[in-house]
Amino acid sequence: MRPGATAGDVELVLAHPIGVTEVAHGRVDAGELGLTADGDAIGRAATASDVRGLQRRYRVEGDALTYELDMATGATPLTLHLTGTLRRDA
Repeated sequence: MRPGATAGDVELVLAHPIGVTEVAHGRVDAGELGLTADGDAIGRAATASDVRGLQRRYRVEGDALTYELDMATGATPLTLHLTGTLRRDA
């Protein structure tokens, strides 16, 4: 994850173990970071899963960081794929 070209913009570059690469772009707005990757921003190895789109959302509320990941494949539209919460110990 790194800062984008203008204030508040964020870029995310990932290589997934399922044979997919992701270059997502997003923006921090009102305490939430949203990132989107689709089309040419997703690369697939010959044996990779058929991922066509990804959207991520991160939020910080108090001592908790929550995240959600939506995924589209060749067989499914963009659908909630996973969620999680990380809590800071006092």
